[in-house]
Amino acid sequence: MAQTLFIRMSENPEGGVQWLLADTPSADAPVGDSLLQHIPVPDSGNDLVLLVPASLVTLAETDVPTRNRAQLLKAVPYALEEELAGTVDDLHFAVGRAGGSRTLVAVIRRDWLEETLAALERHGFSPNAVVPETLCLPWSEDEWTVLLEEGRGVVRTGRQTGFGVDPENLEAVIDAAVARQPEEGMPRIRIFDRRREGEGQPASLAAADVVRDEGHTPSIVLLATTFGDQRPVNLLQGEFSKQPGWREGLLRWRIAAGLFAAVVATVLIDRVVENIQYADQRDKLDAAMTAVYKATFPDAARIINPEQQMRNRLAELREQRGGPGVGFLDLVADAGPHVASDRNLDIKMLRYRDGRMELDLDARTIEQLEALQQRLKKARLNADLKSVRNEGDRFLGRIVITGEQS
Repeated sequence: MAQTLFIRMSENPEGGVQWLLADTPSADAPVGDSLLQHIPVPDSGNDLVLLVPASLVTLAETDVPTRNRAQLLKAVPYALEEELAGTVDDLHFAVGRAGGSRTLVAVIRRDWLEETLAALERHGFSPNAVVPETLCLPWSEDEWTVLLEEGRGVVRTGRQTGFGVDPENLEAVIDAAVARQPEEGMPRIRIFDRRREGEGQPASLAAADVVRDEGHTPSIVLLATTFGDQRPVNLLQGEFSKQPGWREGLLRWRIAAGLFAAVVATVLIDRVVENIQYADQRDKLDAAMTAVYKATFPDAARIINPEQQMRNRLAELREQRGGPGVGFLDLVADAGPHVASDRNLDIKMLRYRDGRMELDLDARTIEQLEALQQRLKKARLNADLKSVRNEGDRFLGRIVITGEQS
């Protein structure tokens, strides 16, 4: 019998997760709590459902005058732009039915979804559905459902609405919401409390009709059961759509990231070889270049001169006009040397879409990021330092490159 693997993610894509593998979720089904690499990979005939933390997904409703799904996905970001934190380009949007003419929109950070899918892929997982855990809580008319765990709270307020909340703030959130309701319209609040005893209970909810769940069904079983009954909106839409060739598309962008590393490595080799005097140093360099070449071109059967073979393969790809990745390769060839010229810059992530390349970089100072932007501009590339944030003694910046200046 086919089974479904449910994985409930944490905010950190490489952090600990809850998981459940069962044909029918039940209170006595075995539940795991581990890192991704310790989860058994399901057979090819089984489904994989990813549950996304409520704190990472914004649920909203809007009116967009079209039923065409492709047009909806293009229109909703701008319909909600003023209500969202962050820029539209940094967010991923998925749509579903909200009832009547209303459209449900689920919004999540694009980089989190990309990093999570990449982490899953590294461990052999390919999800069939990625859904907000908020919409997997049990729910009925005129009722709010609350799931409380240590450091994590999920509130479902309607068929397609809800949010994440810190348990310490639950009382204030519910009191504020109840205060906005007419007395006859106050919802019943059903609370599933899965915290350790002695954690303390939300107080002063007397104004609401609170019903506490006395069972001990594991949280992931509770969520998995409701998923099977209601099938909430799937975040795998648009560029993340689970279509034939989805794996191949992900692989293509993984190779693209490898190509960028390859170009940077080639530039570094040019710079370092000038100073290399001893054969053992050159051997170490060749070994490093061979590793990059194998990662970038896994079909390579024989490697004799990795440096020259790398140059030849890159040249061949650039000549394949009309094929996928040509624009990417042009940007890589133009930008690679300028990134590689600063050894204290580390590439954390690369994205490319529709002639637009985004680089997430780790730097020691903001000035390093600004200097890279200026080098790219001097090379007549459109380069925009979109954001910088401080993490300890490092700075994480995002630079967007969109080709030659006019």
